[in-house]
Amino acid sequence: MHIIQGLIHLIRAIPLAAAIYAALLAISWLRKKRSLIQRRKMIFEFFFVVYIIAILDITGIIGMQFNIDWFIHSLSSIGFHTQIDKGTLWMMMLNMALFVPLGILIPMVISNMKWNGIKVFVLGFCFSIAIEFLQMFGGRMSEINDVLMNAFGTLMGYFIFSILIRINELKKEKDV
Repeated sequence: MHIIQGLIHLIRAIPLAAAIYAALLAISWLRKKRSLIQRRKMIFEFFFVVYIIAILDITGIIGMQFNIDWFIHSLSSIGFHTQIDKGTLWMMMLNMALFVPLGILIPMVISNMKWNGIKVFVLGFCFSIAIEFLQMFGGRMSEINDVLMNAFGTLMGYFIFSILIRINELKKEKDV
């Protein structure tokens, strides 16, 4: 059920992502920061924008009514689950899975930077903290477990990316 809802959020994000990505490309070309059209890179960048919008939709940031009073009230409810039952474990796994694509997409989209597991983990951690922080303005509860699982999901995605890159390199060596 959660996975189907996630796919619906992903599909709903496509029109907005297309508009945002088209605007970003136009700005990039107007500023002469981009002259070549690299189809593969553009596909990854577009998927990255779709993914970010879907995450913001799934977490309730898009469409949320922001209220400072809710934020102040939410400060007292920041928590860390120590009791792990079947439902909590399932939600932790879903949080982790939700951020795996981020760990794959980051090094593909920002390819001019040398990435490693620590940098990707920190970026996933910071993105997750930003989401949890913004959710507090909507009266939502903020949990440290979510931040950690999201960051570990990002790291897992980076490891998957690294393995796929290594397999591709070995294939190229074998073909030579």
